[in-house]
Amino acid sequence: MTRREATSGPDPELVALAGRLLGTIEAFADEIASAIETRVEFYAMHSVVSADDLRRSVQGNLEYVLRSLREDRFADVAAARATGALRAEQGVPLSVVMAAFRVLFSQIWHSLVRHARTRAQVSDQALVDAASDLWSAHDTFAEEMAAAHREATMALVLRNEGERSALVGALLEGRPLNETSV
Repeated sequence: MTRREATSGPDPELVALAGRLLGTIEAFADEIASAIETRVEFYAMHSVVSADDLRRSVQGNLEYVLRSLREDRFADVAAARATGALRAEQGVPLSVVMAAFRVLFSQIWHSLVRHARTRAQVSDQALVDAASDLWSAHDTFAEEMAAAHREATMALVLRNEGERSALVGALLEGRPLNETSV
């Protein structure tokens, strides 16, 4: 099922534009990762998320979004879920990951507009369709990323609670503990 099932189908101008952006995905991902580092202070520090990790994540999510625009289908959210779970395990707050996603989608939109204006081959209607599709994809990606982040955070909390309970139990029972567990 496509997003424009009730209409005449995907806009060929948008399909071509998404294809051109996919052709430069590595440079585009670097550009977006740099924008995230500039606009989201947490990522500029590289203390929790390395620059390479950020770029890999950006490229994975970017590829899924551009393919969904090019192929006029619903986006595969596997990259968004993987990003959410990984960032939770790394201890990155959900609000920070959400900010990075906003930058990612904003950069995609600005690039679509820039390419459309430069080539003068993309109609206003195609850009309106692209905006609608892009923000719909943003909502879907953000929801899936947040859900995966919450699930991973809950798993971490439960695991940590289990470890604490075992340690307290050992202390109360007087069992010997090795140095690393103390």
